[in-house]
Amino acid sequence: IYQTQEHAEASYAARYFGGEDEEFDVLKAKPSSDGRATDGKDQGWRRLWTIANAMAREGAPEDRLHLLRRLQGINANGVADPLLPAYLNVDNLIDYMLVIFLTGNFDGPVTQFARNFATNNWFSICRRNGREGFHFFCHDSEHSLAAEPSTIGINRVGPFVAGTSYDQFNPQWLHQQLTSVEWYCARFRARAEEVLSAGGILSRSANLARMRHRAQEVGRAMLAECARWGWRAGEPVKTKQDWEESITWLEQVLEKRAELVPGQLAEAMRFPRGVPVKEVVKRPLFNPVPAPRFMQREKGGTFAAEAGLVYFRMDGLDPREGQGVRAGSQMAQPDALARKIIVGADSPVRINIPREGPLGDEWTQPEFDDRAWREGKGGVGYDQREDYQDLIGVDVEKDLFGKGTTLLARYTFDFSEAPAGDLLALRLKVEDGFVAYLNGVEVGRENVSGPLQWNAKARSRPDDVAMSWLAVDITKHKALLRKGKNVLAIGLVNERERSSDLLLLSELSLGNEVRGTLVEAEGRDRIKARILTGNQWGVLLDERLGPFRQARPVGKGDLLISEVMYHPGEPDERAVSIGLTQKSDFEFLELLNVSRDAVDLTGMYCREGIYFFQASARIVESGERVIIARNRRGMSHRYPECAVMTAYQGNLGNGRESIVIRAADGSEIASVTYDDEDPWPSSADGEGYSLVLTNLSLEGDPSDPESWKSSDREGGSPGAP
Repeated sequence: IYQTQEHAEASYAARYFGGEDEEFDVLKAKPSSDGRATDGKDQGWRRLWTIANAMAREGAPEDRLHLLRRLQGINANGVADPLLPAYLNVDNLIDYMLVIFLTGNFDGPVTQFARNFATNNWFSICRRNGREGFHFFCHDSEHSLAAEPSTIGINRVGPFVAGTSYDQFNPQWLHQQLTSVEWYCARFRARAEEVLSAGGILSRSANLARMRHRAQEVGRAMLAECARWGWRAGEPVKTKQDWEESITWLEQVLEKRAELVPGQLAEAMRFPRGVPVKEVVKRPLFNPVPAPRFMQREKGGTFAAEAGLVYFRMDGLDPREGQGVRAGSQMAQPDALARKIIVGADSPVRINIPREGPLGDEWTQPEFDDRAWREGKGGVGYDQREDYQDLIGVDVEKDLFGKGTTLLARYTFDFSEAPAGDLLALRLKVEDGFVAYLNGVEVGRENVSGPLQWNAKARSRPDDVAMSWLAVDITKHKALLRKGKNVLAIGLVNERERSSDLLLLSELSLGNEVRGTLVEAEGRDRIKARILTGNQWGVLLDERLGPFRQARPVGKGDLLISEVMYHPGEPDERAVSIGLTQKSDFEFLELLNVSRDAVDLTGMYCREGIYFFQASARIVESGERVIIARNRRGMSHRYPECAVMTAYQGNLGNGRESIVIRAADGSEIASVTYDDEDPWPSSADGEGYSLVLTNLSLEGDPSDPESWKSSDREGGSPGAP
């Protein structure tokens, strides 16, 4: 294991930025002393602090903007002036701060160990007579990414006091001063939306993919490291299991940070009362209002938005001008959903914990006598911490912890007349897995394979994910509802007997979709639109329409993972000559639409096993197969006739691996857990053959090795039956 960070110094700067060592100033943090120049001089750094510190004291917005331009070597006319020194690289500072905020670093550039009054752990480099200004570098960041588990939700957006004096000047204080300028805030927001949103370089999927790739890269060396150094007197020996658990923890941390940080940036924050500095009011640095979605239909389309009105244009211009509506922009009401709650978060529930034997399906029927079952209201489960306490009305820790893994729940409800509604939806907050039945018929499941058993085991579902609603569209089962008594029955399954928590909160609703304003648009038209909620504008939608094709959003039961090339054969000489040197360059998944309808894959994603996000519209006809590949170039080389829908990050495991593909709302579309051990086909493990699904029935278990075979030919058959 080697140190992966190069030392920030003048020779490093000259090597990467060009020039001579003597041209560069290098400064670093030195807590409890002054930020000192380790190479060169500190005059430029002091000048940067002087001008930045004056910025927030200026009352007029135009004066603050003028000072910001001066820091960048830009004159009063907004033109770069080679005679003016450049001290600030705005885009580098923004990227640096986004990394600090996302990782939750609490020991740099401001340290929590000094109650946020001191600076620590940063480097900055500037070419003295160059035009790039100071560049900032992350350094010594061991107190980040929840190295202490209690800091997983930490908010490091600030503002913090460190930096009011020159000896504590640091990049975060600089950033805080710049937030007094709306131009900087707008640039920060735009960059944050770009990199943190789905598909961005700091998005959840990208971060997970990078971490997983690095873990694979150093994994074998880490095992040797455990063998050599993984013990210390008085402490438990570190093992392979510790390494794997650490990777799992980091995955959970990255998931949680990706969820929290946009909200932290969206909050307006102030210095605490009594702080002896001039107040700097932080504008929101992340737009809390998302872009609308355009739902293309046969003759035009409508917008989808959770709140507010949509303003749009078809001439290529932004409907927003300043903070107002650009003249000539059109307004549209978005689609809405009128819902009637049948089973709610506080509905009565009866629960039972089976101890042994087969469960059967009698308990899922409306006529089943459940009077002996325990009765309660609200959420069901337990939590040995406090995360779920406010959600749980029926605590089952004494009955279930250490004694079993499965709990049965029944919610009964009556209709005095035939139920009305076009849409039927089930929403759950659940940990870890469930199987749901409506009037005796299975309508949904998550993280549970095979028949429901009293001692079944579910795949783990992280706490932060469990706290969000999981939506399951069960409209196709609406005919199961009837006049009179009905029952929603749910089998809740834990990961293991001694799990620290368990949760089930259920909601069943009937709804009718209310169409919004019809927008007349045709294929190849370009739409620009924003949501306006109160006086808050949302993110810009900029979409060029394609030819209309009738399709519904993809859902559970529409797709199967029909082919898996998880351990391809060796690359040939031609592949090696063009840089395709790894077996993994030829990995792929094939998805098959087994429904009778064309389905739209927009928003489909995977973050379990591999990581991808289908951001653009992709309609798949009934019976059509699509390919998701590790490397587009690799697929083009080995399968020149095969079109790739999207590329994923990470690698398919060469041993046991679980893949879960989800719809935009988080509901599961398709999944498989495969293995390289008997009885799984051995020729798919590095001999050049793929796994091919033989049981294309939705009633089958996609993780049953009996449902798979090796491909008929080496290389598999991506895109073909």
